[in-house]
Amino acid sequence: MPKFESRDQIEERYRWNLADIFVDDEAFLANLEAAGEYPGKCLAFQGKIVADPTQLLAFLRLEDEIGISIGKLMNYASRKSDEDTRVSTYQDYSSRVMLLYTQIAAATSWATPELLTIDEETIEGN
Repeated sequence: MPKFESRDQIEERYRWNLADIFVDDEAFLANLEAAGEYPGKCLAFQGKIVADPTQLLAFLRLEDEIGISIGKLMNYASRKSDEDTRVSTYQDYSSRVMLLYTQIAAATSWATPELLTIDEETIEGN
């Protein structure tokens, strides 16, 4: 089994293609910055999702969007970090994504308790 000193010595066909997630670090950083708006967007729904089904649907769609976005951001940052753990840039990227994830979790902490206030009759649509 050959020993490789660095990732660039591995044949291209055996490396993951992170360009399918983000073309480059600049695209990653632009998406991370845009995702920074998610906590505020989540908080804007507080107190509204129980009273209006369209608000609930919009909130659930936002949660789906957030899941996809954070998943891509974390996957890119983690895979880039895995390529060469000596490069601290990507460890920083991973930390920034985790911080954003934590901020989003805090900004949505009201959602489950709010949903639990809906009575069964409303849920059943009667």
